[in-house]
Amino acid sequence: MGTRILVLLFCVFLLVSCSEKSKYCYVLYSPKTSMCKGLVIGILNDNPNFFGWGRVLTNMLEVELVHAGYQIKDFSLTRNFFTTEEKILYFYKPEDVYSIEFLKRLGGLLDVEWIMGGKILEIKERRNYVKVKVLFWIRDTQNGKLIWLSYYEKDSNSYKGLFNTGKIITLGKLFDMLIKRDVIKDIKRVIRCQENL
Repeated sequence: MGTRILVLLFCVFLLVSCSEKSKYCYVLYSPKTSMCKGLVIGILNDNPNFFGWGRVLTNMLEVELVHAGYQIKDFSLTRNFFTTEEKILYFYKPEDVYSIEFLKRLGGLLDVEWIMGGKILEIKERRNYVKVKVLFWIRDTQNGKLIWLSYYEKDSNSYKGLFNTGKIITLGKLFDMLIKRDVIKDIKRVIRCQENL
């Protein structure tokens, strides 16, 4: 009976830890209380028709995380710490580069407590309709554990409401709303920093 109550409380915690608007959001590991220093290692995008949106999304995240009170290191610094093998692997299979050893090494060299990454899984843009599917993750640099994983599926109609009566028709606006209204809100519930409490 006691085990069932603990499992129920854990499930409630998982549901409360992420915004209602995220389709799938998991808190897999609770880090120490204050973790202010982070790095957005990059949002991957394999779609050649929308080249550059991974970099744009990475920049948007960095700006909003700084506004939220986190100390974010510059992503361009990371390339200096790749070994020759990692540079080659990054070009062909970027997801395979982020091993536990690499994340620990990067965390120590750049003095960051967590590293965030992700991947744009789908982008659609037709006339006045846009849709995106994006996966984000955060890992602890001390032990390489996955802290947070979240999947978002949003389209032109996702943010209609009190403050936004019109339909979103550009990818830039949709990504902006996704980051400000959902991603940052979820991150702040999982990774706390004394400066933004």
